[in-house]
Formats: sequence, structure tokens, C-alpha cells
Amino acid sequence: GGVPKTVRLSSFRVSTGAGYRIGSFLTDVTELVAAERALRTREQQLQSLFNNMAEGVALHELVFDMAGGVRDYRLMDVFPQFEALLGRQRDDVVGRLATDIYGTAEAPFLEEFSRVALSGEANHLELGFEPMDRIFDISVAPWGEAGFATIFSDITSRRRAEQALRESEALLRTVVTNLPVVLFAFDPEGRFTLSEGRGLQALGLEPGQVVGQAVAELYAAHPNIVAAAQTALAGQPVHLLSRLDEHLFETWYVPIVSPDDAPAGVIGVAIDVTERERAAQALRDSEAALEIIFDESPFVLTIVDAEGRYRRVNREFERRSGLTRDEVVGRTTAEVAGLFQVENAAELAARMETEGQLDQLEMRCILPDGSYSDGLFFSRYVQVQGERMVLTAWQDISDRKAAEDELRRTVERLEQINAEMERFTYTVSHDL
Repeated sequence: GGVPKTVRLSSFRVSTGAGYRIGSFLTDVTELVAAERALRTREQQLQSLFNNMAEGVALHELVFDMAGGVRDYRLMDVFPQFEALLGRQRDDVVGRLATDIYGTAEAPFLEEFSRVALSGEANHLELGFEPMDRIFDISVAPWGEAGFATIFSDITSRRRAEQALRESEALLRTVVTNLPVVLFAFDPEGRFTLSEGRGLQALGLEPGQVVGQAVAELYAAHPNIVAAAQTALAGQPVHLLSRLDEHLFETWYVPIVSPDDAPAGVIGVAIDVTERERAAQALRDSEAALEIIFDESPFVLTIVDAEGRYRRVNREFERRSGLTRDEVVGRTTAEVAGLFQVENAAELAARMETEGQLDQLEMRCILPDGSYSDGLFFSRYVQVQGERMVLTAWQDISDRKAAEDELRRTVERLEQINAEMERFTYTVSHDL
């Protein structure tokens, strides 16, 4: 019923007058064995810990010069994650100097590491190592008489992500500060938790002024905004154009969900597009005015694309050709045969390609009924919605030509009469 003990048996020989006798004694080593077993267990646990850590672990020993100054350090042992983080195998680094391993004139972070080894005071550092273009988080602890241990992790990706986030936040802050936008958010109950941006000025609000207020109460006079917020709170994204006083806002509402997919509120951005809308309306008005000018021009106007298809014709074209726009637009000039045929079309096409435009060319055209008409012809390349097309204008000058011909004949008759009068006068004066 006693407690088992671990003992150590020691034997010795004793010489007596009758010969030799064997003596022995027992030593209770129960506690010593237990301590040794515990030590081995702890060593195994530490070994397992180091082997399975996500961080790299390395043991180092300082190397001194003849004057006693620290000149380098030697790697005494490393654990598995060291190989993964630094891309160097254990057999290639253990026992070698740091300057040889890393290919640098001075051992990396020699000053910081030697200070820990010589002072006996641990330190925590965040250091960038240019040769590897890495940033490391390093815990340094004294080890042995002139050594140190490092536990490190590569935080390059995290720091670069943080830097990218800071830059993104700075950019967003610049946008919010300088552009007519509003960033907003509200909680699942529909109360504002964020309201920022220069766009608030158009509404007479200050940043953060509406935080804590309910969307439904603040915009009770704008049911479309309240409905959009409720839809977004129900989990559906919303895109809305809404007018507040004299300003038009284009707004996007994006639902936020928690990790367990429960509604967590809404975040959104509103852009003051008042000026954009005014510019768009001015453009539409200008296009409408140009359409009227094009359509009501006394010239025959056509726009033809690169494939030779009519893209637009005006009323004078319809009157002269006897065809409606629907009968012409979309068809090629070849398909609408006989319409305003020019006698020297090939020559004009070559000149157009070379010069890029034709101005005030007086030419004779064959009309759809087979008759001839004199006209002034204009043509030039234009860009229509990013596509190169040909704008042509033709003005019938037959009446003017007829008037000019009549005037010329009249002048000729007058000149003839004048010549006859001069001859008559000469004859009379001679006879007298």
C-alpha cells in the first residue's frame, strides 16, 4: 500500500582478509527522474511549438572582432517557418555568418540585435529589409551569454494594404471635400450614422448635422427618397434620381449585412448632378435647334456614312427627290439609283478623299425625273457620334443661272445696239 519509489542502486567491492565482499546502497531518485521527465516533456512541447508557429524563429550568436567589438552574428539554429518566410533552407544557414547568408556588407539590424544580446533587455521592432523588399515584425530576446533569439513574421502585405487603404482614404477624402458628393449611412432603424461631403452645401447642411435623425422624418416631403431607403434596408440596392429644392441628385443605396447575413444598415453616395443635367439639357436644346436648321434648310442636305448609307436627309431632299426619309435612310447611294447623279462623280470622290472637303463647286446634276439642274455643291467630312461621315449640301441655282444667261443676252443685245448706234452716228456725221 506504499507509494512506489524510483531508486538508484550503486555497488562497490570491499577487500577483506577473507576475500572480497560486495557492498551496495540505494538512493531515492524519484523526484530527480520526475524532474528529468518533466524537462523532456517541456522540451518536446517547446520543440512542437516552434515547429508549428506561424512566425519564424532563429537563434543567433554574436561574433566579435579582435578589439572586442561586434562585427557580425552567426545563425546557430532555425525552425521550420524560418525557411518558408525567408526562402532559405536550414542546412544552408546554420553555422554561417549573417553577412554571408544575406549577401550584405553588414549583418541585418546588427546594432538593434547586439544591443539586446549585450544588455539582456528584450525588444520589439518593426523593420524594413531592402535587399528582400520586405517588412518584418520582430521580437528579440537575449539568449545565452552573447546571443539572441528572434521571433519574426512578414508583415509586408499587411503594411502595404494599410498604406493602400490610407491612400484610398486620402483620395476619398479629397473627392468628398472637393466634389459635389454626399457620403451617407444609416443603421437598420433608418437613422443616419454618417453624413459627409461638399454636396451637403447645396442642401444647406453641415457635415454630420443629420446624424441621429431618421430618414423617414428628415425627408418626409420626398416619398421617393423614403421609399428608396426602405427598399435598401430590406436588402435591395437602389439607384435613384431625386430633386431637392433646385438641385438634382443621383443617389446609390447599398445594403449592408452582418457576418450572419442580418441587415446592418445602408451605405450610399449621392452626387449633385444639377450642372450636368443643365449641360445635358442645353446640349439637347442645341441639338434640337440644329435639327430644325438642318431640316428647314433651303439646301438639299444629306449625311452618308463610311459604307455609303444615308443616315439623315432633310425636307428639301424629300421635296426634290419625291422620296420620304423612311424610303432613303439606311439605304446606300447605289440603291437609290438616279437620285441627284453627278456627271463627274468619280473625280469628285477622289478630290474629296484627298482634300477632305469640296466648297462651292458649280456643277450640273441629273434630277430623278431625268432633267438637268445647275447647282452649287458642298461636301466635307464630319464626326457624328465618333463616326466619320460625309455631309453634302446642294443648292439649285438654275433660276440664277437662267437670270445670268438672260442678263448676258441682254448685255449682248445692248452692246450690239450700242455698236449699231455708233456706226449710224459715224455715218451721219460723215455724210454731213
